[in-house]
Amino acid sequence: MNTKKLLNYLELENSSIPNIEINGGQIDSRKIREGEIFFAYKGNNVDGNKFIDEAFKNGASIVFTSDILFTKNNRIIFVKNITNCLLKVAEFWLSHFNPIKIAITGSNGKTTLKDTVTKILEREFGKNLVIANQGNQNNQIGVPLNILKLKKKHKFAVFEFGMNSLGEISTLSKILKPNYSVITNIGTAHIGELGSQENILKAKIEIVDGMDSKGILLLDKEDKYTNKIKSLLKEKFIIKDIGSTDLVTAKWEIQNKIFYKLQYNEKNFEFVLKKQYGKHLLKIFAFSGLLAFILNVKKINLKKTIESFLPLEGRQKIIKLSKTMSIIDDSYNANYESMIAAINYLNTFENYKIIVFGEIGELGKYSKQIHLKIAKYLHKNFTGIVIGFGLDTQVFETLLKDNFFYTQNHEQILEKLHSITRKKSCTLLFKGSRLNKLDIVIKKLANHYKEKI
Repeated sequence: MNTKKLLNYLELENSSIPNIEINGGQIDSRKIREGEIFFAYKGNNVDGNKFIDEAFKNGASIVFTSDILFTKNNRIIFVKNITNCLLKVAEFWLSHFNPIKIAITGSNGKTTLKDTVTKILEREFGKNLVIANQGNQNNQIGVPLNILKLKKKHKFAVFEFGMNSLGEISTLSKILKPNYSVITNIGTAHIGELGSQENILKAKIEIVDGMDSKGILLLDKEDKYTNKIKSLLKEKFIIKDIGSTDLVTAKWEIQNKIFYKLQYNEKNFEFVLKKQYGKHLLKIFAFSGLLAFILNVKKINLKKTIESFLPLEGRQKIIKLSKTMSIIDDSYNANYESMIAAINYLNTFENYKIIVFGEIGELGKYSKQIHLKIAKYLHKNFTGIVIGFGLDTQVFETLLKDNFFYTQNHEQILEKLHSITRKKSCTLLFKGSRLNKLDIVIKKLANHYKEKI
């Protein structure tokens, strides 16, 4: 691939631009390697245009900028919109390769499912043959940047798609053109921006916009929107389900060990898990299992991956503070559905229970309504203590009364925890949107117990 072919594809032909081999792309000038394109983003805090010289020193082939003042030489190319340019470059790049492509979206579990599927495929086919977007780089900048890392050697590409508005997932799907798509669930995340769960549904099913009729869509039969999705899409795509009565069924039981069972095509697969996991993680294993079965992954490689699974930081990772006290770190983010799942998971533990609940963001006009709905669920289904952080958690007090404590800062959370956990065997659940920065409280609490030891 070279600049001449790329610029022709972008309809930006310019005979004065030298024909140079291209080798991917970056938005960070420090990460540029020989032949890579530098996209000079002008953000709120950093102006990438100021680092164009550094990008060339590090080997950049060409630079795209949306500021015409910086087009100082024929290798710096002006475009009206950097993000649209990045998306088109990724589309051009991907057209030169033919991996099996898996796209994942949903209100909960995208990153965990993407990471689990990636590990299964790496174990089966080899680490160097699988590419996935790093971390949660799942938007219209992160996805194309990760596509630009795709090489000829890659046989599988696993990408999660996030969104903040209608049309974003559609754009990503049309670029990736997935062979397999997964919608984990339709929840209330981003309801403040999209206005309703119906609009969230519309945004999530855009994942099939780039998939042809041979593509396979995976759904959770137990999600309340699955039947609606099927009615909209069943004539266009092959649809397969996980669920208690469908293609892949999942259940677990605790004896001396924690057993997790998947059934597929009347065949039973049993796994021994390291930890006691919540239902939503078991669904992640079911989706992973279904994809593994479809892609003919050997049972032993599926088994090894699931049995060695450990949650990522902030996603139900268990931290042992002492012999009698543990933290469930689910602080990465929150919405209504993940909060209910976390409460149900905490209820499977037998000791004294405390929830540190940071308010949920991005709910807009629905915020008080959804926080009150959570309070009602807690009132009916939870007997422990709840520590609220964030103004909208104050609605909990009406229903939870003496079992609720409102805090205004991180220090107050720590003080309250120290006072109510003294001489108790307990499990602490930390759950909230990222705006609460509850991970800072967790680190301070963990350091406190290290010092005591």
